Amino acid sequence: MNEKIFIDGKQILLEYDEEKRASLYFSRDDDELVKVKPRRLFPLSRPSSYIYFIDEKGHDVGILRQLKELPRHVKDYTSKWLDEYYFIPCITEIQAIEEEYGISHWMVLTNRGKRSFEIRNRSTDIIILENRRILIKDVDDNTYEIPDHGQLPPKSQLLLDGEI
Repeated sequence: MNEKIFIDGKQILLEYDEEKRASLYFSRDDDELVKVKPRRLFPLSRPSSYIYFIDEKGHDVGILRQLKELPRHVKDYTSKWLDEYYFIPCITEIQAIEEEYGISHWMVLTNRGKRSFEIRNRSTDIIILENRRILIKDVDDNTYEIPDHGQLPPKSQLLLDGEI
């Protein structure tokens, strides 16, 4: 998509196949239906705004300004789909951080259980945001969030302070 094309929420349809599996479709002006998947342009700062849709080949179809422009059942399905696609585990405790050959090995507890991951470069993989929020990107391109590093247990804060 060379230019930004904004679409109307009524053009996004929720259809079910014979096996009751749901899919989203974009209805073009010529009534052609194109199967689409939603993505967020601003997944962290504006998760309900500027949702773009891509077709099965990954080509951009259009941008929806607000999720609330969709019919309720389509909005509910799309919101759930996006939340699963952009799921970011929240770190509640850092149990250990060990470094070997310049790679940090993290052992943490998250809101989804125990995890371990590696990061290569502290300066690019640990992103400090406002309000003491931190994002950590691992070597597999997964993102973890610390919503407020001041709320971590004291041992976790000490371990984190050695990394930031």
